Amino acid sequence: MRGIRKATAVLIVLLTAFTSLGAVEFEDYGLTVLGEHTEDGLRLTKLRDERGREFIFGADTAVGDAEIAIVEQVIELVYGFDSMEIDELRLVVGERRTSVQVKPREFSYEGIDLGELTPAGVQFYFVDFLEYDFRMLVRGLFLRLRGQFVTEELLLERLVGAARNPEQFLQSQNAEFMLSRMQELEQELAATRAELEASIIERERIRNAVLVFENRSFFGSLRFPDSAAVGRLLELKLEVPGLNQDDMKSRLESEGFSVSSKEIFLIYSLYFNEFE
Repeated sequence: MRGIRKATAVLIVLLTAFTSLGAVEFEDYGLTVLGEHTEDGLRLTKLRDERGREFIFGADTAVGDAEIAIVEQVIELVYGFDSMEIDELRLVVGERRTSVQVKPREFSYEGIDLGELTPAGVQFYFVDFLEYDFRMLVRGLFLRLRGQFVTEELLLERLVGAARNPEQFLQSQNAEFMLSRMQELEQELAATRAELEASIIERERIRNAVLVFENRSFFGSLRFPDSAAVGRLLELKLEVPGLNQDDMKSRLESEGFSVSSKEIFLIYSLYFNEFE
């Protein structure tokens, strides 16, 4: 980008002194002047750098180091897109923002001709960060896409989503629709949470029923395990996952709990799928 930096420095002189440098001076900075013209009182210079990348530059305010850095970053960014070939790149540095207009020669992704859907090109702005703001025309519907630019892939995914389902995209931009959808999601989440809690309760009931049933005496009478002992066993198992059943029985008895080897075996089987 050495050529871009030097070229921008020359443009500062142009804007400040209101003089015109010829092609020879631009070539000294590694750039070739392809033409100059004025639009709405703004002088625009078309340039080509040493890597063959062409762009149009204009400014209606003083240009400093920050603006130079933005110009360099944008040129690298846009010409680095894998999804498009550039037909025209225009950068205009303003007092409050830098606008970037990209007109692609080819622009496609996942088999979709995005260039056909963006006849006016793709517009970026830089204020505190790089943003995009442009329109797509899909099946007679005008879709406005705007947001913060993060990566090419994320932008392309949004473009493709809008191209494939423009109606849903329009709905997603409606504040009332988004609020309604959020409320629906909250209700679905609450219902799922309630189902999960009910499932956990039911699972515990089944475990307790099996534990009591399998813990019957020789003559078939029911024996209910000490709930405090069961709770303490689960705590110890979490604290010391490798604790075997014999050691667990010794630990519980040392803490004053009365629990049989059969009960410990059943708890290990039901809660931890350990059968030894």
